Amino acid sequence: MVSLTANGNVDFRAAWRDAFAALGTAIGASLLAVVVWQERASARFRLEGLDDAALKDMGLSRGDVLREIDKPVWRA
Repeated sequence: MVSLTANGNVDFRAAWRDAFAALGTAIGASLLAVVVWQERASARFRLEGLDDAALKDMGLSRGDVLREIDKPVWRA
């Protein structure tokens, strides 16, 4: 939305502020996604390293683990 001054002119300062706010939101969301993906990759790596007894204690099979580690990081 374009902001107007009292005399009807475009308020470019407000327009730039809004544009930078939107850019900041997009960058923040992107960084958050990367952090979440890194956490998933790390958890899947640790899961892959567990032995069968530990997996059984958690109610998981080796097949469950293989399906989980084959997922791309953007899939939960």
